[in-house]
Amino acid sequence: MRKISIKVLDHTLKKAVFALCGLILFTGTAMAFTPTASQISEFKSLPKSEQMALAKQYGVDLSQFSPSTGSDAQSAKANSAPTILPRTVNYQDKSQRSQDLSSQPYQSQKLKPFGYDVFAGQPTSNTPLNDIPVPNDYVIGPGDEIKIQIYGKDNHSYSLDVGRNGEIDFPGLGPISVAGQSFHELKQALTVRVSEQMIGNKISVSMGTLRTIPVFVLGDAYQPGAYNVNSLTTVSQALIAAGGIDTVGTLRNIEVKRHGKLVERFDLYQMLLNGNSKQDIRLRAGDVVFIPAKGATVNINGAVQRPAIYELKSGETLSQAIHDAGGITATGSQNHITVKRQTNSGIKVFTLNLAEHADRDFKLENGDSLKINDKNTQLTSYIQVKGAVVRPGDYQFHKGMHISDVLNSVNSSLRDHVDLNYALLVRQIDMQGDIVTYQFNLKDAITNPKSAANLALQNRDEILVFSEAQSALDQNNASANSTSSDTNSADANSVTSNSSSSDLSNQKNQHTSLSKDSLKSLSLQSLEKKTIGEKSSDYSRTVLLAPVIDELRQQATPSQPVQVVEVSGAVRYPGVYPLSVNYKLSDLITAAGGLVESADLRTGEVSRVAIVNGQQHITHKNFELGKALNVNSADDFKLQSKDRINVFMKPEWREESTVTLDGAVKFPGTYTIQQGETLDDVIKRAGGLTRFAYADGAVLSRVSLKKSEAAKLQMLKSQMQQEIAELTLRRQTSVASYPTSPNEAMKVVDKLQTAKPIGRLVINLPAILKGNKQDDVMLQNGDTLYVPVKQNVISVVGQVQFPASFVYDPRESLSDYISKAGGTKVQADKDRMYVIRANGSVMLPNNSYWFSRKDDSLHPGDTIVVPINSNYLDSLSVWSTATQMLYQMGVAWKAVQ
Repeated sequence: MRKISIKVLDHTLKKAVFALCGLILFTGTAMAFTPTASQISEFKSLPKSEQMALAKQYGVDLSQFSPSTGSDAQSAKANSAPTILPRTVNYQDKSQRSQDLSSQPYQSQKLKPFGYDVFAGQPTSNTPLNDIPVPNDYVIGPGDEIKIQIYGKDNHSYSLDVGRNGEIDFPGLGPISVAGQSFHELKQALTVRVSEQMIGNKISVSMGTLRTIPVFVLGDAYQPGAYNVNSLTTVSQALIAAGGIDTVGTLRNIEVKRHGKLVERFDLYQMLLNGNSKQDIRLRAGDVVFIPAKGATVNINGAVQRPAIYELKSGETLSQAIHDAGGITATGSQNHITVKRQTNSGIKVFTLNLAEHADRDFKLENGDSLKINDKNTQLTSYIQVKGAVVRPGDYQFHKGMHISDVLNSVNSSLRDHVDLNYALLVRQIDMQGDIVTYQFNLKDAITNPKSAANLALQNRDEILVFSEAQSALDQNNASANSTSSDTNSADANSVTSNSSSSDLSNQKNQHTSLSKDSLKSLSLQSLEKKTIGEKSSDYSRTVLLAPVIDELRQQATPSQPVQVVEVSGAVRYPGVYPLSVNYKLSDLITAAGGLVESADLRTGEVSRVAIVNGQQHITHKNFELGKALNVNSADDFKLQSKDRINVFMKPEWREESTVTLDGAVKFPGTYTIQQGETLDDVIKRAGGLTRFAYADGAVLSRVSLKKSEAAKLQMLKSQMQQEIAELTLRRQTSVASYPTSPNEAMKVVDKLQTAKPIGRLVINLPAILKGNKQDDVMLQNGDTLYVPVKQNVISVVGQVQFPASFVYDPRESLSDYISKAGGTKVQADKDRMYVIRANGSVMLPNNSYWFSRKDDSLHPGDTIVVPINSNYLDSLSVWSTATQMLYQMGVAWKAVQ
């Protein structure tokens, strides 16, 4: 701190400087400091110039010593601070006064007592009510302050207090008696007197500070006690001053006592519910607002505007209680109100109807629990439309309705790609909800309203409109069937025709009887269709019919068999369908989307279930499908429960199949084949092989074998990973030495991961080309033949020092090529070496081959494999299988490349 010459200051200035230094010291700390009155007085006694000089020298703001920021301002700030703070009501069974205000709100019950939060507050003063507007009927009394403004010829402002004698001392007019007058009468009297005695002047009269009166708020108030309030305070304002009413106090029987006598009973419900403040009288000095304990209560829950716990008055009825709760909502039922009453013998239940006079006047008792139930939300008069329509949902039903009244236009009512030939009407036939179905032609129903297809509707009918697109489940089944037909050499017509009824039931359970969760999940999926810039939802037969089929199964009884039938074979949508009313074979074929191209119109088969002497028998009968499907044909027979129709494919029918010839053939490319065509046939069509072709190394790849090979690779990978993990664990928990490194084994796993399956079928192409029918191969769709160019090389792989490929020399033996590769490694298994031929076959030479040469021992394109010794495998059982498979795939890829 800078030094100051004390000698030049007088005694007063010294004291002021010390005071100012003290202010500076305290201001520099984190402590809040308020200068004392003596310090301020000593500092202010100095001349203004010296005050400014000292303030500038020590960096003090002089404004903090001005009157507006001193004790007067602090007092004004204190007076303007709120005296009632917000409070959360704690709805506990016991008194809220004993609860911590920071506790959580009432949660033990769903309903809360009504009205207690309206007046809830936290008082901070016993004189909380100020600055209330003064009404004209306010009676002037001693202690009031009257503010008078004289204007006109003279301008004066006066604040006149009403003395104990009830008079004010009006300057220029003398004492005037005002006590007992209303505020309105006071204004009129003073206006007349000023106009008569102060000519040329006018007067404005208002109330200043009102007199305070003591009142008592007692009983079950939140903060009972004595309060000093202004003379305008009413009962409700006194309750606010006391912080509201305790949760054990009454809202309906608040007593106002004056000089020991009851002057008013205040029912807060009249104010809260009806806006009636007649009982909210103005208090006088010494009045007592007494809050007794609350009386009887009822719980009102359900479809009312204000569910809560309400306090009852004696004799209150059901209709009055519901009125207190705000009345019944639009969803509530007036004719089904439940009242539960606890009695000595147990809980008694009353079901009341407000439409009945006696029920409206039903007397409630303490503890009653009322529930206003919802109206019935079930649809009672409707037609429901589902599926591929523009506006699905519920429609109003009226007598005489037909299909065309709901779906009146193909263009505006239906979505794109809708099946116009097949739609279904589902109808409830009894109170139990049992159903029957009616199949109809959707196009005829809409375009020809007078046709039989335009069915008459009944209440609660359901119309199902189907899309031509297949669902995801249909596509998966179709894909599986297609794969099966490609990989199976048997004729498609070899489907067993003597399927039993139990087989039919099992198939239906496996393929069409989906759970409700599965149906819901499937129905929420969308099927991508190539329409104009949008995706349409999946309204396939699988999705829409599944709940109908399930309902038909559930309602089946011994006397009423399940009303379903099944169609399989060469139809567009095979599966299980509802057995509709008057159902014929042609109807089922239409429901299944019609016949596909491969269908054989000459024959078909129906398998029918019959119960004879309590035992199930299945009969099979063939029919001529083409005749049965003719319009109005007598051969179009009627179907029965659990009938199964098998639509055969044309004999030897196959979809277009192709194979690919690549490599050293004269005319490589893709060739269309028919069933039974062989490899030799296609090679001849391709002009045969070129003069550079190496027939011994030909690779025939097949789709089905690729899938099998890929699965085997994945299985070997998983097994090796498991065995490597066990090997690593043994290494960590044992002191024994293990020759194989897990890292080396993982290299094989990585190769299995990246290896591409070939699906090679080992063939003897030279023998096939010579016309040997026994070696010839019948081709399948997707087969690919690679014929490599002749390569005079021998490859050596496996446990040798330098795996490589060498020029084929017929004079050299196996041992010669192994020597060229640097010889075998220590871990090589010399006794189990083998040769993979160029055509994919494996040769296991005997001991004489290792050191002696024979003409047929090695051929161009062969690969010599030196495996690892099992002693170095650490029990990795799949190692040799995995490596052998990789070597064979490598030979095939080498031939292809």
